[in-house]
Amino acid sequence: MFRPLCGLVLLAALLAVGADLRAQPAPVLNIAHRGARSIAPENTLPAFRLGITRGKADMIELDVHLSKDGIPVVIHDDTLERTTDAADRFPHRKPWRVFDFTAAELMSLDAGTWFVQADPFNQIRAGEVPPEDLALFSSGRVRIPTLKAALALVKELDTRVNIELKNFPAFYPGLADKVVAEVRASGIADRVIFSCFDHEILVQLRRIAPEIPRAALVEDPVYPLKEYVADLLGAVAFNPSRDVLGFDSQDFHHGGRLRQDIIDQAHQAGLRVNVWTVNDPGQMEALIKAGVDGLFTDFPQRLSALLLEGAKGR
Repeated sequence: MFRPLCGLVLLAALLAVGADLRAQPAPVLNIAHRGARSIAPENTLPAFRLGITRGKADMIELDVHLSKDGIPVVIHDDTLERTTDAADRFPHRKPWRVFDFTAAELMSLDAGTWFVQADPFNQIRAGEVPPEDLALFSSGRVRIPTLKAALALVKELDTRVNIELKNFPAFYPGLADKVVAEVRASGIADRVIFSCFDHEILVQLRRIAPEIPRAALVEDPVYPLKEYVADLLGAVAFNPSRDVLGFDSQDFHHGGRLRQDIIDQAHQAGLRVNVWTVNDPGQMEALIKAGVDGLFTDFPQRLSALLLEGAKGR
């Protein structure tokens, strides 16, 4: 199935118009997927802060939808029931779609308690989430942030960001324009990269914001990397899923072999390769060895520890 990518990734030495995106201090970029979501409620300001302070990530990743009144807000799902108390607060507004709620309504929801109740990565049970964080997450004070608030935190933390634009064109008219406006107003456009599963949005972003780099997010086997991803989309990065690189293949299970050809072709096309979503240390090591440029992970603290150990061994 043909699907594209729409998210923002900011890189330190990033570009005024085509800087060398390969220049980076670490072997790979450590990208905190929805923040440090293994130890905090995903896509919230606490998760982003912990991704940098505890996870030692080089960059955070977040997802953007539009509210009913056209405000870019940060949430992954297109509905609210999994990561907020919307079903309890608004029982008659099922299916609780993000675009059916105003920004004020969205920001009134509790976006933290669910994490304490669900412990989705078993990190609370493992003792990896300190009591003071648990108290905050269950306090009812953790909210869905606006993109404006998230960008302000990125600026405060002096970090970089990957912003994925969610694709619901019938309900999100002007999404790309509004996200670009927020990024430009934030004053940190040089730290941002756009990505989207809808590659038509990447083409649109290339037209309206050529100065902000783009990454092609894919979950199916690959398009022509130079002709399509680099030339047509004008992307600087190719962000495949783990499975695109062969983690579910017999070659990997029986011989540890990944699709090195895809990684090499991307690099030959001048593209960075950032892989999602990688939580297993063995898979992290295999991808680092294969020469990828970045890893999206729910466990940035795990990846930073692995990279530190690798640096000590060199």
